[in-house]
Amino acid sequence: MKAKSDIKPKRPINAFFRYKRDMREVIAKKYNVQKNSEIASLCATLWENEHPDVKLHYAKETEREFSRYRSHILKLESAPKSIDLAALQHFHIDDLTTGFTPRLEQCEPILDFISGQC
Repeated sequence: MKAKSDIKPKRPINAFFRYKRDMREVIAKKYNVQKNSEIASLCATLWENEHPDVKLHYAKETEREFSRYRSHILKLESAPKSIDLAALQHFHIDDLTTGFTPRLEQCEPILDFISGQC
């Protein structure tokens, strides 16, 4: 089981989807529609005709989220790798003598673990 800090975050939504999320209820009430496809279509039309300042607001909000997302990903990539014990259960030294060749990403954590124990 991965630690909560090791879990890759979800990629942030783009400016249009933020706008759509905020406008969903307003559109449903104002235009009296319930189908998701109709709401999405109306929202797309409104977005196309939206004032540039409104679009800029959503673009800035999206960029802030992407900045946080990128910094979190960089932290994860630079953090020391932990060993996946479940993967170790399926890795046997006998596999090496039978012609099984593990992928490099399977070997690295094992070799790191072994070198740390010596």
